[in-house]
Parts: sequence; structure tokens; C-alpha cells
Amino acid sequence: MRRFDVLCIGRACVDEILEVDAYPAEDTKVPLGDRLVEGGGQASTAACLAAHLGGRVAFLGVLGDDEPGRFARERMAAFGVDLSPCPPPRGTTPVAYCVASRAAGTRTILYEPSPERLRPDDVPPEAIASARVVLADPQAEPLLPTLVAAARAAGTLVVADAEHARPGWEQTWGLVDVLAAGASFLAEAYPGLSPAEALERLSRSARGACLATQGARGAIAWLGGRVRRFPAPAVAVRDSTGAGDAFHGALALALAKGADLERAIPWA
Repeated sequence: MRRFDVLCIGRACVDEILEVDAYPAEDTKVPLGDRLVEGGGQASTAACLAAHLGGRVAFLGVLGDDEPGRFARERMAAFGVDLSPCPPPRGTTPVAYCVASRAAGTRTILYEPSPERLRPDDVPPEAIASARVVLADPQAEPLLPTLVAAARAAGTLVVADAEHARPGWEQTWGLVDVLAAGASFLAEAYPGLSPAEALERLSRSARGACLATQGARGAIAWLGGRVRRFPAPAVAVRDSTGAGDAFHGALALALAKGADLERAIPWA
């Protein structure tokens, strides 16, 4: 039996969420509504959601021995996320500032890039083998060739949260078992094509299964030789910060529990 259902690899940070009635125009002033400090980062948020849903979940990423790093660890631990795979603290922990618009239900993020990147020796093969599913976020992209090889040897499924299609992505994101692309990824990889057309092209270039998130419109996936659409549930949105990360965490957990992609997407 594997120790974990899901191992999330990548970024953790601290989010400062600032709520306003509507996003301000440039060079103006608006009153601030609610203010919330919370844990953030793609892999960290996904890990917390999967653990909240009852999964045995671990996080592997770089955090500093500083106040934001300690806060991020405390928040993940409060959700039941196992942090034992993390390397010893180093560097500083980044902070992101998320401006949430009540009027639109959207968010705009200003973030500090992670000063300390994951290194190959931060992700030993035994960490990969400890989980049924590995969820890799954009910070883990440079490690994917080695990570995927270790996962294949261990029989571990690799799911990727692919945000941007940088040159050479076929040799990183293209190697994984389930490629969950964002709208920006499709637009960068296949400019000028509709999301459905881009997803079909992606299915020919990537090794594994492909899907793309579309925000309020839900997700599309290439299944059975055609594009399948999965609408998002109707909810009253106050703040969409972390929505995609939460989806990826739930998707990874569903796959770890044995669901196929057709069942995992609507569940997530």
C-alpha cells in the first residue's frame, strides 16, 4: 500500500487577499473591504484541498525558515497535509497579493517569484514511489523528465498543472500521464486556434490524456477521439483565488482513488 494518495510538488507561498467592490482603474483610489491572509501556491493549495476531501496527501516544495514559511507550514499541517517530503528550509518564502473583485467574482494576482527553486536532489525516487499520484505544478516543470522516469518505474501516475507553454514544453509537460492545461497554455502553444482546436492539437503532441480548464465555463477534455465539455457547477462566486488549484487537487485525488478521467473531471 502506498503511503500517500497524492504527492503535490511545487510552490507554496502566503496569499494576502484584498477584497474590493470592483477592480480599480489605474491611478485611482478605492476603499478596501475584507482582508485575509492565507496559505497559497498552486501545489500547496491543491494539497490542502485533496486532504480536506479525505485524501492521504503530502507536499514537497521549498520554504524558507521565515515568518511566511512558518505560516504556510502551519496552514498545510492544519489541513492534514504531510510535509515530511520537503527539503530543509532555505531561502525566503514568497508572498502573493490577490485583489478580489466582488462585482466580477474575479481576482488579479501580483506575486513574488519563488527565489529558491526545486533541485533534482530535492525529489528523490522514493518520494515519487510513496504516492499513487504525483501532481506537479509549474515550479516543478524543469524536473519533469527525471520525475516522470521515476514515476514510470514506480507505477505512479503524473498529473500536471500546466500554466504556460514555453519553448520545449513537449519535453516537459508533454511527458506526463494527465496534462491539465490552463487557457493561457493553449493560447501560447497554438495561437489563433479555438480552445477545442488547440486541445485536439495538444492531444497529438502530448504523451498522455489532455484536458483544459476554462474558468467559469468549466473544462474540456480530449476523450474517445473528440472534445468533451464539462460545465462548471452554478455557484455564487465571491473570490476565485485558488479555484484552478483546488480543481487540480480534487482531480488528482479522484484519479488516485481509481476514477477514470471521464468521472474524475465532473467530480473535481
